[in-house]
This record gives sequence, C-alpha cells and structure tokens, in this order.
Amino acid sequence: MFDVNWNNAIYAKNKQINKYPYDWVVSKVHAYFRVEKLINKESALELGSGTGNNLSFLSEFGFKKIFGIEGSLVATKLARNFLKKKNNVILKNFDFVNLPMKDNKFILCLDRGSITHNGINDIKKTFEEVYRVLKPGGYFFSSMFSKKHYQYLKSKKYKNKTFSFEDIMGVNGGIVASFFDEKEIRKLFYKFEILEIIHEVNTWHHNKKKSTAMWNIIAKKNN
Repeated sequence: MFDVNWNNAIYAKNKQINKYPYDWVVSKVHAYFRVEKLINKESALELGSGTGNNLSFLSEFGFKKIFGIEGSLVATKLARNFLKKKNNVILKNFDFVNLPMKDNKFILCLDRGSITHNGINDIKKTFEEVYRVLKPGGYFFSSMFSKKHYQYLKSKKYKNKTFSFEDIMGVNGGIVASFFDEKEIRKLFYKFEILEIIHEVNTWHHNKKKSTAMWNIIAKKNN
C-alpha cells in the first residue's frame, strides 16, 4: 500500500525532485540493452517513477513506450510537466500490487528503490505482478534495502517485518521500508533467474554510524 508520506511530506514540499537518472540505472540499461537491435519496438516500465528522471532517460535511450507507475499525485503532476515533450511516456497512478497492464508486455521493469518502501506482503504481491507483466526474456532491475543499512540497525521491528525509516528527509513518523539479507533477497526473486546481485555499502567516514546499504539486482524472466 502506498505510503502517503511520500505525497504529503516529501513531493508536496519539493523534496526528492530529481531531474537526472541514477547512475546505476544508466550503466545497467546501457550494459544490457546497448546491442538490442529491436529496442525501439519494446516497452519499459518503472515502478515508483517519481518526478520522471529515469523515465526521461529510458525515453531518450530508445524504448518505444515507457510507462511510469507512481502513487503520488504531486509527483505525477511534476513528472508530466518535466516530460511534456516525451510523447512516448505514459504516467499512471496505481498501487504496485495491482498493475493495470496486460501479461507479457514489457522487456524491462525498473525499480530504483521503490518496492522496498512497502511491507513484506505487498512486496511479494508486487513481485508476482512484475513477473506477470514482463515478457519471457524480460529484465527486472531492482534496488532493495539491506539489513546492513544504519536505519535497519536502529529501527524497531514490527510484527509484519516492516520498519520505519525514521529520519528520512525530516518526515515525522518515518517512511515505511523493508530490509533484507542475501538469503531473503534470493527467496524474493525465486521465480527469476538472478544475473547480478551486488551488495553496495557506503560508509559516511565523517559519521561511521551512518552506513547506507542496498542490494542491486538484475534478474530475468525465462518463461
């Protein structure tokens, strides 16, 4: 279920207004699709498209159609303005657990740290939806929080294994998030073939108590 704090406490207050794609997205899309001869006939999907920074890149890269699913109405309005010259980008406001797309539609589903901002039950449902809408041979690029993240280490555990991102961008009450170890990541991706699984830990050397940690996963739907 979409956390309304993203709409009311972040995007509505002009926070997280990104204009440029994440470097991991750029490098991995280029690595896996640079030799795709039919890329201009394929469609891509981003879950948690925010203000459109990654969608803009996917459009320029050459995908025929790009769909962005976002829970925040404010973010979507900002994205429409940012992407007004990108005629091949379609924006929709839906929950990830019930995607309004047909089966086997996309060659790529991108999740740059959005699915992980849900409870575990909704994450599992979302993974089922991702598998459904991907074409056989399609790719799932996902970034998920690691249990090595300092926020996990200081958070209180709830019964549904969901945690509160307590001080993200000054949001009172925190932002919903779930964190995983490698075994749990592999279990989440059980339907996919994992091509890459990279554990990225960044330590703030001026404050070593704040180490951020993510799993960056490239997976493939084989059938």
